[in-house]
Amino acid sequence: MIYWYKDQIYEDQPFLAPSISVQRADGVFESILTKESSAFLLDRHLKRMREAGLKLGIETIPEKQIQSAILKLLSANKFTGFARLRINYFSDAQFYLSLEPTELNDESAKLTIYPFVRYSKSLMSGIKSTSYAESAAAVRFAQQRKFTDSLIINELDQVVETGFSSFIYRLNDQWFTPTSKSGCLPGIIREVLIEKKIIQEQDLLKSNLSSIDSAAVLSSIRLIQLVKTIEQRDFSHSNDDLEFLRTTRELLLSSK
Repeated sequence: MIYWYKDQIYEDQPFLAPSISVQRADGVFESILTKESSAFLLDRHLKRMREAGLKLGIETIPEKQIQSAILKLLSANKFTGFARLRINYFSDAQFYLSLEPTELNDESAKLTIYPFVRYSKSLMSGIKSTSYAESAAAVRFAQQRKFTDSLIINELDQVVETGFSSFIYRLNDQWFTPTSKSGCLPGIIREVLIEKKIIQEQDLLKSNLSSIDSAAVLSSIRLIQLVKTIEQRDFSHSNDDLEFLRTTRELLLSSK
């Protein structure tokens, strides 16, 4: 892993001034897929970071400075293939970037139901906060039970997302994703697929999970993975599901 901090490149994690903002993890972050000198969908990520900052009262995020830092970090990139770029921005205007190798994951996801409720109108709903404890706890809960991630449910008993990903599901021949009113993160990959009319927004009650025909998860780093299991139910992926996976990934890798 390599880092950018205060216009310097480091191979070890740089020391941040232990300000109150850093100690409280009071800030926002973005994770972005890169390949060599290219960052996928960067403008969309910066826009989401800016909007999340405004929601938290962080009124100024220096996007041009962040873009300059990204260019410098990517120019120092010696990794071949894909990498994960993370922007960490704190409310006292400190920020740093990290870059580490990654791979697109072809393994199917196995989901369990998370027992703790996500409140759809909570301030933190829909924000990638540097205090990522809630999402990380949801993933740990799943992994301790031999699943890969947890499916999060809101106070209305609606499916929201998983700990690390947006959730999509198929009914007959149409793919859907929970609406923004559910409290889900405005995922970048989700946003692209809605714009391309590949998926539509439609809420799903937990009690109706048994009626869906297939499911997948979306994220900026893994792009798209089919879901193999939800609790005790296993999905048999049709040829159409596999083709959807292939064509969607190709589309996303060609998106700017």
